[in-house]
Amino acid sequence: MHEISKSKVREALAAFRGAFLSAAVFSVFINLLMLTVPLYLINVFSHVFGSRSLETLTLLTIVAGGALLLQSSLELIRGRLLVRVSAELEKKLGYQTLSATVLASAGTNAHSAQPMRDVSELRSVLSGGDIFRLIDIPIIPVFVGVIYLFHPVLALIALGGSVVLFGMALLNEWVTRRPMGKFNELSMKSIDRAEDFVRNADVIRAMGMLPAISRVWHGENVQKFDSLIKGSDWSNRLSIISRFIRMLLQMSMLGMGTYLYIRQEIQPGTIIASSILMARALAPVESAIGTWKNVVSARGAYERLTKLLDLNEEHTNQTALPAPEGRLALEGVIVTTPDKSRILLKQVTFQLQPGELLGVIGASGAGKTTLGKALVGVMRPSAGAIRLDGANLVNWNPNELGQYLGYLPQDVQLFSGTVAENIARLDSQANPRDIVDAARRVGAHELILRLPEGYDTKIGEGGVALSAGQKQHIGLARAYYGNPAMVVLDEPNANLDANGELALMTALDHGREHGVTQVVISHRPSILQNADKILLLRDGAVEIFGPAAEVMAQFTQKAGTQQIGRPAEGRGSNVTSLPTYGKWPRKQ
Repeated sequence: MHEISKSKVREALAAFRGAFLSAAVFSVFINLLMLTVPLYLINVFSHVFGSRSLETLTLLTIVAGGALLLQSSLELIRGRLLVRVSAELEKKLGYQTLSATVLASAGTNAHSAQPMRDVSELRSVLSGGDIFRLIDIPIIPVFVGVIYLFHPVLALIALGGSVVLFGMALLNEWVTRRPMGKFNELSMKSIDRAEDFVRNADVIRAMGMLPAISRVWHGENVQKFDSLIKGSDWSNRLSIISRFIRMLLQMSMLGMGTYLYIRQEIQPGTIIASSILMARALAPVESAIGTWKNVVSARGAYERLTKLLDLNEEHTNQTALPAPEGRLALEGVIVTTPDKSRILLKQVTFQLQPGELLGVIGASGAGKTTLGKALVGVMRPSAGAIRLDGANLVNWNPNELGQYLGYLPQDVQLFSGTVAENIARLDSQANPRDIVDAARRVGAHELILRLPEGYDTKIGEGGVALSAGQKQHIGLARAYYGNPAMVVLDEPNANLDANGELALMTALDHGREHGVTQVVISHRPSILQNADKILLLRDGAVEIFGPAAEVMAQFTQKAGTQQIGRPAEGRGSNVTSLPTYGKWPRKQ
């Protein structure tokens, strides 16, 4: 699977292979044209100074100027090409990465946009040409070879300097790989932590948690900054040493060239030309030290992306299935936490027919929300199967399955945009009549019309401009938009008033009449009074399942014989009451 996903990223890069190859060829010619100035100097010193020929000087200047113009043109073309290709790469890879990120985050607490930053980082390295600076390294023998034609001793200095600086580059990568890699890893976690704090800003502000947040932030970032300091210190040391060696080599080249000139073994122009050529020979190695951090970071981004795209690969080339009627069957479903440390659902088995309404009840932590997420494919069973019209949910493409499902999570999640866009599930081609019908179906139409701009009201990020009840109404309308075959509602009446709850019950009755399979998770028995079947969960396992009347009778009988805590005062002995606790100590 890893090899398949790896080819997925390579496939995106391979689509632009021709452009990258062209950029590499341009880089080769750009480096070769770097010989223009040294060769111009040698010819001026050798031919013009002796002959004092203005015609020769003019011709040499025109040729050299044309070569420099060609070099600048190639650099301009390469830059424009890389910017456009890297932008197209981000477009091509961005959608796949976004899909895989959403799928990987669903049903977990790992809600990070780091993969999208990885795509941007890959684009940045390619568009900046950092990767192509490494192509300059194989050109070094060409510069050394030209210097050798001037004099073997000068070539030996250039070659020795290149080897020493290349060794410094490798040493820099070796000593900074671990601390900088750790810094990048901790930086990503730090960003995720900061996003978590921002999401809970209201709680932090209201309860004076900012000092505690600051202490937590500081404690978690000590190790990150230690890694940064360690890696940066080594990088700075090696960069300074490399710069010293380069300047020493430059001086050695000039000194040795002067010595050879005194011995009448080379011409004066050769001294300057050799110095320039050695600078060009050493530049790729020295720049590699500076850009290596970016290249290593891009390599890490590439590896993370190839690993992430494993998830998307599972849903490609799947045969499209017909629209389901709503027959739901669970066969020994087991769901665990992502790290497999705890079992959330244990051997859950039941069946529903199209049009049936199931009420799911149970104490907090019984697994009700987990069951709801599993029914819509957000959480995958570790064992067993969830089948819709006989087809296992894992065999559905999530994008195709989603149009047949409606889902209202316990924590209503809305998007920035208008009310209409949220109800239509961000479908820009949605029919306004369908949007209004969905709102009317759950009794939200009048509520929406009272908003400042009605259906075109912008709700802000996460629905910040709406009350909890308004968000729940819009979430319900979104769940029923498009006439889904199955709807799963988790605490749909938690923030509804009496009129809203009545409208919801009407929507449930309407769905049952039209053959919609509906699963309602609720602590309020009033919303389940018209349910066809009731499922009681306890510790993730099915304790009771059956027709609503029978289950409620069993539940009432059990509550009357097995009381929790002590009987409430003034009530009959068959009424279940909660334990009584002492008063909480007030802070002084």
